[in-house]
Amino acid sequence: MGPSRRRSQGNQRNIRRATFATIGALLVVGSLAGPASGYGAAPASRSLASGWDPDDYPYVADIQATSISIHKTGDHRSFTFKVTTYEDLDIDHVWHINTVFDTRGDTSPDYQMKMWSEDMSGSGCTVWHSGHVSQRFAGRLSAPGGTWARCSVPVRSIRRTKSPRWWVRGGYGDPVDVDRAPNSGWYG
Repeated sequence: MGPSRRRSQGNQRNIRRATFATIGALLVVGSLAGPASGYGAAPASRSLASGWDPDDYPYVADIQATSISIHKTGDHRSFTFKVTTYEDLDIDHVWHINTVFDTRGDTSPDYQMKMWSEDMSGSGCTVWHSGHVSQRFAGRLSAPGGTWARCSVPVRSIRRTKSPRWWVRGGYGDPVDVDRAPNSGWYG
């Protein structure tokens, strides 16, 4: 191979490097620019934790997975808890999902959340500080009739000092004590 051919291959290699560097710089600038520039969008949610549970209860509200995230919409931030089940959570059926949270890192529960659908009696979700049932925060229940339900409450309604831990009970009736996820201990 002659010197001119080596020089040509070297120039091609340098052109490729410069092209990749330019594309990489544009991607970085686009991701930092935010939604106003049209290059990238700021994240709408941040996942805090998730947990999985086996298919061990043959009826409605057999918990498969749970997750906690913080969603931001405009200036408002919400604490969102999502439950996925093995069977459909139809709004036309009666089901309850109760969750206990530990947000301080000790052994006692700090907050409780309840999601429910009671056929013609309505559906909803609420959260309260353990021991203060009279001071409930109404949440927004999203349950599209599939295998998941989500409850969102304002971030200010749950004060966290540590990463949250939780466990869930789901099934028929109230109090719900049919399927527990995880089967023992805490998620998170």
